[in-house]
Amino acid sequence: MRKFTSRFTLIALLATLLCMTGCVNVKKLQEIKIVDAKLESLSPVSLKQYIVTGSVTVDNPAAEVSLSEISGVLEHNGKVIGSIAVDPFTLSAKSEQTYTLRADAKVADGIGIFELAKYMDKAVLKQCVVDVKADVRVRNGKVRTMELEDIPLNKLLELIK
Repeated sequence: MRKFTSRFTLIALLATLLCMTGCVNVKKLQEIKIVDAKLESLSPVSLKQYIVTGSVTVDNPAAEVSLSEISGVLEHNGKVIGSIAVDPFTLSAKSEQTYTLRADAKVADGIGIFELAKYMDKAVLKQCVVDVKADVRVRNGKVRTMELEDIPLNKLLELIK
């Protein structure tokens, strides 16, 4: 469960950062990279809800970027497995910094503990897709809602290895 939840959190962050556009230098925004990521803690609230804390080192050669209302959904063959909501944070301009992120992860209704274990298999995870949504503000500009749908989970995992 730890590996799944931490990667899901990082995937939500990475997908949002890589797909931002705006009136600033888009090329620089596309150069934002996750240098390192670690799961710090996974605290169960219940059998289906967890508080996840992780650290992410981000190299941001672009302007200050604020992310809020960050959420993601993990699906397998059209069935929702779980969701996550990440607390808002801001990437400092032209820096490489480590950020501590907190997120609430939930296993979807109708997914039991044994079925969840089935989804932890690498072959099954490769068939999963992720939908991500976030509000993004570059510098003091307008807030733009970014939505990415049906992102293959295995492609995103390759980006953060």
